[in-house]
Amino acid sequence: MTKKLVNFTKTLCNYMAPNGDYGDTGDDKSEYEYGILTEYVIEMFAGFDSKYFNVDIHQLKLEIIAAYDLDACFWQALNQDELGRQYDNDYGFSDVAIRNWEEYFSDEFNLFTVRDEFYHIDMLKLLVKVQIWDRIFPNEELPNYQAPQIGQLLHFGDHFTKKLTPWNSAIIIKD
Repeated sequence: MTKKLVNFTKTLCNYMAPNGDYGDTGDDKSEYEYGILTEYVIEMFAGFDSKYFNVDIHQLKLEIIAAYDLDACFWQALNQDELGRQYDNDYGFSDVAIRNWEEYFSDEFNLFTVRDEFYHIDMLKLLVKVQIWDRIFPNEELPNYQAPQIGQLLHFGDHFTKKLTPWNSAIIIKD
């Protein structure tokens, strides 16, 4: 199924293969903005410059467009093992897709509030659009995709029907 979209799957898998340590910011406050999504983008672009990655950018564009014409089974299979089981957030795309979803809809959610059980393929589609398509082909419209207007998905139920308490990275000590 994904064999036809070789450049797409290579790019998506390379996007998910960062090597650095994005969690240790130390005392440098400017590094709070440098997170997992940024690191994945940097690694993806580094992969394009590698002689081992070998992606045809023109063909990648066509394959991304074609991927958005495929059904939900295709997108679901991207985050499953050979037996059809969804990867957990340590191995598959769900964790980074959820982080991207929360960042994109930051007026509705706080980062790290949507858990792995709320993953949906719409999150992976948005991840590819925002973090791959928009980065590689800036200012070009993805012809067969409309980004969602709200972050609330049907399967969320009433868990996230209103803006959550603003997240503050600073530790507040009360007397």
